[in-house]
Amino acid sequence: MSRYFFLAALCSAAIWPFSATAVDCARATEPHIKLICSNPELTHADASINRIYQAAMVHAEEAEILRNEQRRWIQGVQSKCDSVACLATAYATRKQALLGSLSRWCGAQAAEFSGSWKRKGNEGFFEKFSAEPDGTFNSWIHQRPEFWNGAWSMDGCSIKLRNHDGSLSVDWLLIDIDRSTLKVLEDDSSGLAIYRKIEP
Repeated sequence: MSRYFFLAALCSAAIWPFSATAVDCARATEPHIKLICSNPELTHADASINRIYQAAMVHAEEAEILRNEQRRWIQGVQSKCDSVACLATAYATRKQALLGSLSRWCGAQAAEFSGSWKRKGNEGFFEKFSAEPDGTFNSWIHQRPEFWNGAWSMDGCSIKLRNHDGSLSVDWLLIDIDRSTLKVLEDDSSGLAIYRKIEP
């Protein structure tokens, strides 16, 4: 094997998992891709699936199995759809499957979520917030006072934030977290919100 071919194969293997579901609307030629690109809801659904898939690949116990499943889904389900309804159903079903593969990892992250966080960039509902180990949630009062003395809970990869009387809520999907960085999709948005942990 030539050095060039080896490097090309290596780069392709490294890049493939992170582009497996993101459609390229600038080069759309296939009917189902054109359909996705012409519908904002489907475009958002595709971007969300891509982010969830990336997270699942990072945390998967069997990444090769997950990669093959994703390829089969793209070739056997997504690419066969010829209507918005078909694609919407395909994305909803695939999303649940991917979240299922992430659920064990997500379920072990509640302790990491506890603490005070500050938004990085402009994406994200809260500028700063704190999540206490007892389930109390506080957005700092001068920024989101309606969420002062609220609550948070985690079910698999779903994080639900509620205000003090439960009348308002923000739903997050956990994409990644470590001791310093939190990445979430907010309210099923395709936009990734990133928060940095604030040291006490």
